[in-house]
Amino acid sequence: MRQRLSIIPYQTGAARQTVTIANIDRAGAAMLPKFNLPAGLVYLNSAAQTPRLRAALTAGAQALQRAALPWTETMHDWLARPQCVRALFAHLIGYDPNGVALLPSVAYGMALAARCLTLQPRQIVLTLSDEHPSAVNAWQVAAQNQGAELRQVSISDQGDWTESLLAAIDERVAVVVTPACHWHDGRRINLPRIAAAARAHGAALVVDATQALGVLDIDLAALDADFVIAAGHKWLLGGAGLSYACIAERHRQAQPLEQTAWARVGGLAGAIHNGQLPAYSGGAARFDGSGLYSHPSLAMSEIGLRQLQTWVPAAVRERLQSWQHYLLEALLSHGLGDWRVIADSPHLTGLRPPGGNQQFCQELAQDLLAQNIVIAARGGYIRVSPYLHNGPEDAAQLCAGLAQAWLRLRR
Repeated sequence: MRQRLSIIPYQTGAARQTVTIANIDRAGAAMLPKFNLPAGLVYLNSAAQTPRLRAALTAGAQALQRAALPWTETMHDWLARPQCVRALFAHLIGYDPNGVALLPSVAYGMALAARCLTLQPRQIVLTLSDEHPSAVNAWQVAAQNQGAELRQVSISDQGDWTESLLAAIDERVAVVVTPACHWHDGRRINLPRIAAAARAHGAALVVDATQALGVLDIDLAALDADFVIAAGHKWLLGGAGLSYACIAERHRQAQPLEQTAWARVGGLAGAIHNGQLPAYSGGAARFDGSGLYSHPSLAMSEIGLRQLQTWVPAAVRERLQSWQHYLLEALLSHGLGDWRVIADSPHLTGLRPPGGNQQFCQELAQDLLAQNIVIAARGGYIRVSPYLHNGPEDAAQLCAGLAQAWLRLRR
């Protein structure tokens, strides 16, 4: 009798839209030359960071060269780059560029959101258990400093984060901090439902979209979150050290974390006059992190965003959904049909062997690494996160490697 996988299916809450993938090679091998990956390595850890585009690495090296020869460019050139990246990112996700801030990290963005969204004593900041520390640590500090409480909800017995959050939102909740999908295994959170519940109770909404933007579709205008923050070195194909924040218009007059020259009118020409600083610049650029305008990640991110505009996130999503189907078939064909599978997101799949736990999954990950297969062990699951360089043969090689490691480690 053929085995059947225990799968939590890909769910969007709406009918999936079929996208023509004419501009993406279906064979991962045809995409491989675009990425900086060695021959023979099966890289399936794009949720940690996507492999670097070779063109982006070249752009980063050129940025370092410019920094070594500062007389070769003008101030106009220097200031044009962040505005270009801001506009490219906004266009890609369908957001107002005046609402986009360029930040060094998600943690920085959360600290900014926590500064803007002040808490009252006994109020609650609501988030998920086992959430990424960079997304919640700032809120724990803010809650402690203001006499509030950080409350982390556990997943429901039905494996539904959305229902867990909805059940916990009440009149004491001041801020809901949630990802679009959980970083451990890709379980989705229904953001429109969470946003509606938060608004009904007068709570703010902060979204960590790191594992979403570039692949998943989020209608940011309809969502109307207070802050949407995302790291740029994962599905947005940028370099480490550049993240993005989409800031609702109602918060764009707030005070930034840093007092840089570029946050104020006049830039370098701005000066304190009669004890008064120049006015802040309009829009979210006032929140930009210092040091980013000359950072190599800015040049790398420009290349990545342009490439994503060519590929189109919706087509990337369809391509990764197709790859996930190959993975599910490969699990069956390699005798792993009794493994638990979380297939709620097309680009993040969670796999757990029978009786497996976090320690065992870490051992599996180490065994796979010795086979030149790179995945991650997260929260008691093997997290598989492919990208366009991966083809069906990688799914087969992963499952063959898992089957071998499973046998070795059980002895």
